[in-house]
Amino acid sequence: MNLQWKNCGNVKIDAHLCKKGQPSGCPFLQKPYDFGNFGNMISKTLCRGIGFFMNRAKLLWCISLCILVLSAGTVGAGTWYRGDLHAHSLYSDGDSSVADMIARAESLGLDFFTLTDHDTSFGGNPRHWYDPDYASDSMVLLYGIEWTTPYGHANIWAATPFSYEALWQANRNCDAQAAVTAAHEQHAFFSINHPASVIFSLPWQYMVPEGVDSIEVWNSLYRLPSRNRWAGHCVWDQLLQQGRRIPGVGGSDAHMLKGWMSLFWGPGNPTTWVYAETLSAEAILAGIAAGHVSISYSPDAVRVELSADADADGVYETMAGDTITGQDHLVRFKVSLETPGQEEPLRG
Repeated sequence: MNLQWKNCGNVKIDAHLCKKGQPSGCPFLQKPYDFGNFGNMISKTLCRGIGFFMNRAKLLWCISLCILVLSAGTVGAGTWYRGDLHAHSLYSDGDSSVADMIARAESLGLDFFTLTDHDTSFGGNPRHWYDPDYASDSMVLLYGIEWTTPYGHANIWAATPFSYEALWQANRNCDAQAAVTAAHEQHAFFSINHPASVIFSLPWQYMVPEGVDSIEVWNSLYRLPSRNRWAGHCVWDQLLQQGRRIPGVGGSDAHMLKGWMSLFWGPGNPTTWVYAETLSAEAILAGIAAGHVSISYSPDAVRVELSADADADGVYETMAGDTITGQDHLVRFKVSLETPGQEEPLRG
């Protein structure tokens, strides 16, 4: 593995992260990125975090593309928790009950989970939240629903049940900006789903509204059917370069626990990791909002952690999602490949 950072003092970063034995330079990142004044809000922005994720057989070049935003670093202030932010049950177009979906997620060792059944399946009345089986002794459950329109889908998450009336009206009007506003009025998150999908689901065809809380850059299996490479390297990357600092998340979009497709695609494929202060619904959502997120192929697969020593004291106190401000000085980066249960990560 070869990691090179150049011209960091000018916020011009030429970064290559390569497999050992491969020539320097990634196929997707072969030019420097100059963030300039970056919205005239910060004097120095770290980044373009480059991540890659590993499935069971091979290395996938992929998206971490994390913007760093920090003042006092957050490394050491929490724990990495793993979960799935996008799944369906019999309440919409899934093939399994709430109880079976919860049991499968628990069996995978997930720390948090949510069912995001389509709002159109029950006329905007999220009945799955009140199913007596929507409970877990081992996982934190978010209250989720998929805002489902002809021009794009989005997940809505909250720590507690909330009124969906205004969001349903925004659905009927195909008004994404009104939906974001309505979600925030209910203390809920609005996260764009599978923005580049063309096969089993719809791409995002609206303008990206102001206030969007996150965007799903890895939906279901990586290569197909959701064109995640395009979602990450084009849709999300373009937003980041425009100064839209929207955190990226993953979601399995699991519909099936039965049949042949369930053999290789189900809850936890992919797994979203969130760095949070505690294991609670509020803390998980706060971690997502802060951009403290990484994505792996499955709950037991390798994930990327990007950190930085922003004040040259030898302590890597800054992580993806944080911001660095201040005078020009040397900033050191560290990329670690963390595997659950493995004591020594691979670092570069």
